[in-house]
Amino acid sequence: MLLFMKRLITFILLISFVCPVAWSQSDTLTSQQIKEILRDNPALAGGNHYVPAFQPYSVAPAPKGYKPVYISHYGRHGARYSTSSKKYDTVWNLLESGHSSGALTPAGEDLYQRFVPLYPMMEGHSGDLTVIGQEQHRELAARMVKAYPSVFGKKVRVDARSTIIPRAIISMMSFCDELRELRPGMQLSYAADHSDMPVTGLSASSREEDAIDEFKRIYASPALGAGLYGAYADINLDPEAFFLRYFKEMGPVEACGKPEDLMAAVGEVAYNLQCLETDEWMDDLFTEEERYKLWQRENLWAALMFLDSPYSQGIISARAWSLLQDIMDLADEDISSGNVQVRLRFGHDTVVAPLMGILGIKGWEPLGADMTLWKYHFQNWNVPMAANVQMVFYKGRKGDILVRVMYNEKDQILPLPDQSLAPYYSWDAFKEYYRPICEKNHAIMDGFWSQSPTN
Repeated sequence: MLLFMKRLITFILLISFVCPVAWSQSDTLTSQQIKEILRDNPALAGGNHYVPAFQPYSVAPAPKGYKPVYISHYGRHGARYSTSSKKYDTVWNLLESGHSSGALTPAGEDLYQRFVPLYPMMEGHSGDLTVIGQEQHRELAARMVKAYPSVFGKKVRVDARSTIIPRAIISMMSFCDELRELRPGMQLSYAADHSDMPVTGLSASSREEDAIDEFKRIYASPALGAGLYGAYADINLDPEAFFLRYFKEMGPVEACGKPEDLMAAVGEVAYNLQCLETDEWMDDLFTEEERYKLWQRENLWAALMFLDSPYSQGIISARAWSLLQDIMDLADEDISSGNVQVRLRFGHDTVVAPLMGILGIKGWEPLGADMTLWKYHFQNWNVPMAANVQMVFYKGRKGDILVRVMYNEKDQILPLPDQSLAPYYSWDAFKEYYRPICEKNHAIMDGFWSQSPTN
């Protein structure tokens, strides 16, 4: 999905240069704090390539007399290769041509030798799920079963759905395989249907050209190009300083492409290594400042895809109305009938983040117009590989239902008026609050598409 946005933004930069609107919202992190965070954990520089270690559940105990009876879940696929294998090819061709022509410095030769055994592992893999990605979902499944034994009883019924993208399908299958091993007698159904894409993928299509077209329509603001231009200038990446550590002169680099884009490709490949089964780690290629600047570039793309801003016309979070509506409708049906105890959905970061946005959870608010400030308010490592939203439902002795929402297995505070049991909320109050939001955003999407040109 990042590839889609980068192609789109390249297009927009060519056609629009208008001064962005200033933003006065106070910063939540400083540049120095972000640098320190990246220094302490360089893997975070991978942004949405980040593969976090699982931590103990961070949840509040349920109110007395309530026990979990139902789970509704949406999970991003696990660790994957870069969504474009051309990134691997680009870095390989750059280093191979430099090696063959004698253009590499000793440090460059060392880098080439380190990359030689890695390239065959990467070649031809565009967005494929890795073994680590499969393991992430197996572990998530095991943790869910262990945390909620009353849900995963002897007659548990699980319904799983995925987008039609292979990495999401295999994530679903990995999760379900673990469930089968832990609960052999469970009743399990799963699907990856085109008809589910409006819910699982927030899209009516999975074709790359359709996805590009959708984002072109969303980001029709002529101010977007100017905002990006200013943000790039603020980052001020210095590819020449980087490449002259590995090449004797810039000619061979420039012959392979635009140096800034090549440096970004090296950065993506380096930080994507955490998704692969290898002990190699290439963060040492970059200075602390270079790591920070490369992260900022990727953070821009992620912010455009994941959060609303003045450029997106409010469409990013509005797209999640169908998923939230599906969650509410099926929860009512399932809890009432008792036919299904667990609903699993699998897809992408471009769904997880809008869901958090439409829920109104702190940290997922719309961003301002000044893109140079986005990094202080949103960090893309907060949407890591296998990111997930879990809604767990509890039934009381009198039959009333409470729900709590967890993001990456941590309790979240919802903007509901009654906070007396937070992070647990009345299910009736939840629906009363969010159904009008779904209706409003459904209308926004209908209006948006009715005014958009069709091909």
